[in-house]
Amino acid sequence: MSIFQTIYVSAASDQLKQTDLPGILANARDRNAKLGISGLLIFHENTFVQVLEGPKTEVELLLKKIAVDPRHQNMKILLQKEIQEKEFEKWAMGYVNSSASAVKPIGHIDLFTELSSLVHEDTTAQKALMRFMDGSYKKFVESE
Repeated sequence: MSIFQTIYVSAASDQLKQTDLPGILANARDRNAKLGISGLLIFHENTFVQVLEGPKTEVELLLKKIAVDPRHQNMKILLQKEIQEKEFEKWAMGYVNSSASAVKPIGHIDLFTELSSLVHEDTTAQKALMRFMDGSYKKFVESE
């Protein structure tokens, strides 16, 4: 089976509330497990980055649904490619929220201390996530 990986960034819209994040995560985990999709969602400084990986058709259909979700805006695809093995096989959806006051749902990962242990070194996803963490992608999704 071919594994398709995509990474996108987006900005939170005014419709997103911090209390929405655990529900988004729970729905993603249930749905993604059924579809054979794994990945990671990071929310940092009002910006999202998400890695999705799995069967190409399912990932592309999911991206179309995510693109019209009003809780975020200015979605930009950073990467779409075939990979040999999943980088987030153990995660139906891992989740990182860098806000110290944020609700910490099951599966929460501390952005600065645990993320690097989950990401395979020397991969495109690892490089993209590290650039997200240093703020490099925020300018691409900020409203003008």
